Formats: sequence, structure tokens, C-alpha cells
Amino acid sequence: PGAMPSQEARGGKNTARFTSASSEYMNIASALGYTGAVTFVIVLEPATVAASMSALDLGDKDASNTEQRFSLQGVNASGSWRFRKADNLGNDALASDASFTAAKRLLVASSPTGNTNSYLNVDGSATQVTSGTTSPNPSGIDTFTLGARQFGTSSIDLHLDAWVWRVLVYGAALDATQ
Repeated sequence: PGAMPSQEARGGKNTARFTSASSEYMNIASALGYTGAVTFVIVLEPATVAASMSALDLGDKDASNTEQRFSLQGVNASGSWRFRKADNLGNDALASDASFTAAKRLLVASSPTGNTNSYLNVDGSATQVTSGTTSPNPSGIDTFTLGARQFGTSSIDLHLDAWVWRVLVYGAALDATQ
């Protein structure tokens, strides 16, 4: 994209510095090998929590913002991180944790294959947060976006304002122990 994050030292390590005011993000036209189950691991530190933001989004770039995607977002209104699994009808398996603060976080978001719950683990807590409802898997996934959400004929919004240390994507649903 036109506005790539800069590289910035933070805590003695190089990070990707996403700035929402500059609409920075990274994306790739790829499903990242997604075949049904998926786990995302991201280490980041928001610079601010004054606005909602998307850490990552794996979805159908042409679907609506609530359909055909996995999305990990910080929501300023509720002060929570949430992991969304949504199918083509916007059926939602939404796991939320009240820890959206300007602090360094380890977020692990996971979804097994099929009509299942989604899971979110923040900072290695012994207990994963489980979505209150289940949702079928999304389909048509064709784009991975880091630092924003891509939807509806390639619209981009919810830009991240944070330092990102690491992002890992697994083609399996990891459990709390793993």
C-alpha cells in the first residue's frame, strides 16, 4: 500500500510502527494457507486507545465489514480486545477481553474449523475468553491485512496506532496450553 509502517526501536527491539493518522497498513492478496482452523499471535503496544483499531484482518476483501472474516480489533467504546469470526450472513463468534489499554500485549486469537466458538487469550492468561455464540467458518478469504481492516470492494478503515513486535499465523486452532 501507499503508506507502509516505519521501523522504530522500542524496548530495545525493532518494531513496525503503525500510525493511524498516516493510514498505514500492510496487506497481501493471500489466504495465508487458511483451510478452516486458524490461530493468530501478535505482540503489540497501542500508542493510544482513543479510537477503535484493527490489529489484523483475514477475510474476503469484497465482503462487508461484518462478513466473511477473522478480525482482531481493539474497541475504544468498551475498552476491549475482540476477535471476530463471521460467516457470509454476519453470524458472529465474538470473543472479548477488557484489556484494550496503551500497554504491551500478547494476543492469541484462535478458531477451530466448523460451526464453532472463537477464542481469545490476552497476556498468556490461564483462561481463554470464549465467544458467547458460534459461527460457521468464513469463506472466500483472499486477503490478509495487518494494521487495518479491508472490506467492501477494498475499503480500508480502523487503522492501527501501535508498535508491533511480532505476528504469527498458524493453520491450526491452538489450545491454551500450546
